Amino acid sequence: MAKKIFYIILLVLIVYGVWSFVNVTGVKIRYGKLLDQTKNIVKYTSNDPDKKIKRRLKENAEESKLTLTDDDIEIIRFNSDITIRITYADSAVLPFGLKTLYYDQEIDISKGDVEE
Repeated sequence: MAKKIFYIILLVLIVYGVWSFVNVTGVKIRYGKLLDQTKNIVKYTSNDPDKKIKRRLKENAEESKLTLTDDDIEIIRFNSDITIRITYADSAVLPFGLKTLYYDQEIDISKGDVEE
């Protein structure tokens, strides 16, 4: 009987660990997706107006269930160079609401970062 209880507890801990890992990995996946989209904008559509770039970034973030505001996105233009800086907060809620992990994310991409 003691072995069964031990295996049940072990199974619960493993499931909890995997579930937590999936939730935390979601934060990294959302960050990576937004980073890739920002690089694509800088590389291919950097001549678009700032308003259009911000709109595209916000729409792309919404697909990943992130909420960005105009204040979260900063577009800096200097001569023919463009830099897009995005700062936002994200979180991962561990199973059963035992703990919430908060992340302050920052993306800073310029043409030099994407050109090969």
